Amino acid sequence: MKGRDVLQSLSGKRGEAIKAAYCAGDRQRPVSRWTLGLVALLLLGLLIPPALLLGPASGGASAAVGEFPVADTSSHQKSPGIGGNTVVWEDDRDNVSNIYGKNLDTGQEFLVATGVSIKRKPVTNGNFVVWEDNRSGDSDIYGYDLAAQQEFLVASGPGDQRKPAINGNTVVWEDNRSGSGWEIYSYDLSSRQESPVATGAGNKTNVSVGDKFVVWQDDRDGSPDIYAKNLETGEEIRVTTNASSEAPAVSGSIVVWQQADAGNFNIFGRDLLAKDLETGKEFQITSHTSDQVAPSISGKLVVWQDGRNGNSDVYGKDLETGQEFQIAVGSKRQESPKINGETVVWETQRDGETNFGTYDIYGTKLDAAPAAPRSLSASGSPEGVGLKWTANQESDLAGYNVYRSGSADGDYGKLNTTLLTAPSYSDSEALEGFFSHYRVTAVDEAGNESAPANTKAAAVATSSVSLNASSTKLDSGGSTSLSGRLTAGDRGLSGKQVVLEQRPSGSSAWTKLAIQPAPTAADGSFSLADVRPQKSTSYRARFAGGPEFQSSTSAAALVSVSMPTSLEISASPSTLVAGSSTRLSGKLLSEGQALSGKRVVLEQRPAGSSSFAKVPGQHTSGVLTADDGTFGLAGVKPLKNTVYRARFAGGPDLKASTSPLTRVNVKAKVSVGVSPGKTVSTHIVAGSVVTAKNGTVSVTIKRNGTVVSKKSVSLINSRYRLDYNTTRAGKYTVNASFPKDFDNLGNVSPLRSFTVSR
Repeated sequence: MKGRDVLQSLSGKRGEAIKAAYCAGDRQRPVSRWTLGLVALLLLGLLIPPALLLGPASGGASAAVGEFPVADTSSHQKSPGIGGNTVVWEDDRDNVSNIYGKNLDTGQEFLVATGVSIKRKPVTNGNFVVWEDNRSGDSDIYGYDLAAQQEFLVASGPGDQRKPAINGNTVVWEDNRSGSGWEIYSYDLSSRQESPVATGAGNKTNVSVGDKFVVWQDDRDGSPDIYAKNLETGEEIRVTTNASSEAPAVSGSIVVWQQADAGNFNIFGRDLLAKDLETGKEFQITSHTSDQVAPSISGKLVVWQDGRNGNSDVYGKDLETGQEFQIAVGSKRQESPKINGETVVWETQRDGETNFGTYDIYGTKLDAAPAAPRSLSASGSPEGVGLKWTANQESDLAGYNVYRSGSADGDYGKLNTTLLTAPSYSDSEALEGFFSHYRVTAVDEAGNESAPANTKAAAVATSSVSLNASSTKLDSGGSTSLSGRLTAGDRGLSGKQVVLEQRPSGSSAWTKLAIQPAPTAADGSFSLADVRPQKSTSYRARFAGGPEFQSSTSAAALVSVSMPTSLEISASPSTLVAGSSTRLSGKLLSEGQALSGKRVVLEQRPAGSSSFAKVPGQHTSGVLTADDGTFGLAGVKPLKNTVYRARFAGGPDLKASTSPLTRVNVKAKVSVGVSPGKTVSTHIVAGSVVTAKNGTVSVTIKRNGTVVSKKSVSLINSRYRLDYNTTRAGKYTVNASFPKDFDNLGNVSPLRSFTVSR
């Protein structure tokens, strides 16, 4: 059964889930590994409970572990603070307000500060405790080193120093030393140095400090707003612009506060490192018609004091999952909650009516869902999709789930049958050439599942690109059209950019065409018309690939261009006596450019011949052109009037051409001689005419300068003879002339002389 048939065979909710998980979006055609993947998923669907085929459940926190007493003597214990495994509080068991603490791991309670002074608002980071103390007559800030068991002064001076907050080595507090209102100061526990944080107009109160930011309530503009300061850069940030924004708390970059909203207080928040920092975008955490006040935050968990049940209870919310939960509710007062990690402490009035009983400190351990996995990334390859993320740090982490869908908002199917223990997963069944969307969640030992981390990637498919030219042989100036198709498997890839490149003859490098085709059509095809190569050129198509496809390059398509050529030829000398030689020379060009290293054949057609023949003395293939395109052949000896031409046979890039004719005129070579005859009075006049085998010569004889005889003598095999009888003494001269004809220009022999005496 093929992959498509498997899909068609699925029915019911489980079948629809499989189809949605694999065929969402544009996944309509199988490519490699489809059949295997679908069959595997089908088998999983038959074997795994339907719940495992659903997307990740919403994670959350609960107050589940149960309440436990921290301090519950018959006197009041109030204003708890928590850091690490240490809880501190105000305690009046000694009939004066002292500071006590407790190690939650060991259950050991200890006294931090005692005496007759009033000690209030203790806070701790687990190593140090700080509080406000009036032993000097006004309020100062004192500290206690839990390891060294040693008390020390943090801040004192004119005016009051009150309401400290601590994080790491930084202590902050409200200070009115200037006498003009409350300001914010800080103290570094490691360097023992004090610094101003926020001074100037307006009261600055209710300060909180985190790893990077200090936040406070500020009424510089006439109503309470929230401000923050970046401890690393010194930059001050206005967090809110709404009236009645109060009691801020900070953890990491998240600030929360209570804000008057439609007649009651709700809890709001803002991420100081979010991209929307400049827009002032806030998010609402609670939206009940009763008051929600006194927020405290640790990581992703926010807790607050809540009046929805008619009295003060403690509620919380996981900002990552959006789940809200009860922490401490009932017919009693639960107030001033503080959270550190997953531990919440608060003050509660358990005895008597409101305002008549005593307050105790209680706590609970939240069983919160793990944080969503961080730094999730996905990378595709031909083997599938590899997922990686940063390991969660929760101590009760059980493992991870991975879900996949064909679209971001589609149905997600879980890929693992058991929890993953390593922060990675390899999805070898991801469909090639299509984006798969993934959600990865963390699960704790109680089964709480985190919010998902999201990413997407594609198993990389092999692409193929073809290229063809409509005309592969062109004359110079001609055009062709290039076309091709980009595919993956048997499907065309649409909307992709294919780059056309060219490599002209004689070049070793590929360059991009100035004009490119539009993105590929629905079937993956592309084309570019009116491509005009200047010379023979190879073309190719190149696809750069991407996250879902490998790159590919087509085979080269050669378009041959026949360039016009021209030949010129001349002879020097162009007139000569038969038996003498001339030199033929010329030049081979293509559109004005010299063509070197080419063979040019020199041909001749003597007078009386109807066809050209190759000129003797040249290479079998012709003469070779020089760098400047010139050529030559010396020692050419025509015997009669002859026309010459040069002929180039052409080649892959060049058209054939023949030069115009050049003519060499040949003068006949006429000889004459005189010798004695058989008698004293007889002389023999004889000679020859080179190139002429027939015809007549005119022999002229003069005695003492006067013509005494002029006779026409026939040629026999180019030779002639005349027997001349001399009757009178004298000085004689003889010459012979041959007339101009079709073969040659004619000529006159040299003058010969003889003397007759009697």
